[in-house]
Amino acid sequence: HLPEPTDCQSGPVCRNTATPQWRAKSSFLLEKPHKERVKITVKDKNHGCLGTFTLHLSDLLLAENLTMEGWHQLDASFPQGSVWIRFELRVLVPPRGVETLMDSGS
Repeated sequence: HLPEPTDCQSGPVCRNTATPQWRAKSSFLLEKPHKERVKITVKDKNHGCLGTFTLHLSDLLLAENLTMEGWHQLDASFPQGSVWIRFELRVLVPPRGVETLMDSGS
């Protein structure tokens, strides 16, 4: 069982279109990517939630170059909807000379 998300981000609004294109980027830090997930919720002003897609990041860890892209079916959407998304997992490395808590023995 995965924990509930603690970080929520919103993207831009696309008005008056049946085929929205967001082209938005989002980034966030992960502590345990093998246990975490990303949930995408697509909403409409008049109809509320149009559907959701959940990516278990353990799947992304197995992907070539830690990257996945393509169409993803939205759960609980009517009529059936899908979103094209590119997910990239990247590792942050501190600059040289920067001590971490583990290195300093704290």
